[in-house]
Amino acid sequence: MTRIGSITQARTKISKEAVEPYINNVWYNNCNILGNAYDFRTCLRLYIKKIHVDGDMLNAFVQTKKKTVLNQAIESHRIASRDNKEIVPEGKLFAGARLFDGCVFDRVGKVIGYYVLGNNIQN
Repeated sequence: MTRIGSITQARTKISKEAVEPYINNVWYNNCNILGNAYDFRTCLRLYIKKIHVDGDMLNAFVQTKKKTVLNQAIESHRIASRDNKEIVPEGKLFAGARLFDGCVFDRVGKVIGYYVLGNNIQN
């Protein structure tokens, strides 16, 4: 079985040889917030199905308390706003930024965040 074969280096001094064993032996087997039943290969299969059904999806990287970064797949229909506000209210993350259909934009129109709907109206 072939695992991740190459790692792109982006302005870092960490070598491929230092990172690849961790990626292949640790992260590959437990890369999703849903637990170790969802290894990298299983996640890819599920992501392909989600994209086929929903047409799109957000793949968020979540940092755990142990500073490990895990994947979280968010279906595109969950990215939305429950109210019709056009500006993020004061006291919330990204306060004052423009908001449209769950996407939060900065002054030049770049997406800087998303509103993800929970299971009930309070979330």
